[in-house]
Formats: sequence, structure tokens, C-alpha cells
Amino acid sequence: MDPCTKERELATLRSEVSAIFHRMDEQLTIARAVYDLAADMKVARQSIDILTNGQEKIAQDVEELKSKPGRRWESITLTSVITLISAAIGYALAHIVK
Repeated sequence: MDPCTKERELATLRSEVSAIFHRMDEQLTIARAVYDLAADMKVARQSIDILTNGQEKIAQDVEELKSKPGRRWESITLTSVITLISAAIGYALAHIVK
């Protein structure tokens, strides 16, 4: 082989090695982006979990608030019935005792 051919082969090999290193750099950049994305997704998932827990607590509070008027109405009704029954018994006792 003559020296010119060797020089051309060497230049070709250097070019190929340079292209390989360039592709490796691109792959490292992609890998870093994937790792960053995974870290961001972990933080986003934690935020979603916090929001979900908060939403569940709010839903429980809303259900509790919805049931309060019903409990008040039941209490008012019970008190009214007891008052009427007590009045009727008192009236009957007052007429019996007279």
C-alpha cells in the first residue's frame, strides 16, 4: 500500500470515529433528558397524590356538611314531638288531678 492510500484510510477512520463520538454524545444527551423527565414525573406524581388526598378530604367534609341540616331537622322534629307529648300528658294529668 502506498502512503496516500493509508492516509485516506486513516482520514476515513478518523471521520468514522468522530461520527461515533458525536452519536454517543447525542445518546448521552437523550439519556440525561430521560432521567430528568423521570425525576419530573416523580415530583408530578407526588403532587398528584397530595391533590388527590386533599380532594378526598374535601369530599368527606362536603358529605359531613350535607348531613348536618338533616340532623338538625331530626333534632327539631324529635324535640317538637317530645314537647307535644309532654304537653298532652301534662294536660291529662291536670284534668285528672282536678
